[in-house]
Amino acid sequence: MLMNIVKEKPNHNKDSSHSCIVQITTDSQVQQTVEICKESLTTHFTKVVTALVKSPRLDQQK
Repeated sequence: MLMNIVKEKPNHNKDSSHSCIVQITTDSQVQQTVEICKESLTTHFTKVVTALVKSPRLDQQK
């Protein structure tokens, strides 16, 4: 499991939160890119990892 912050960008809305583009690569080399608020990084990361674990793996077609 690899999580890579691709880029951060400031949010000019009322809430002064920053969002960042995060690219996640699983052991089966499936990449998923999400844009999330930096403050809720761990919460969203947990949700994405859970979704990736539940999703069908490409390498199970052997």
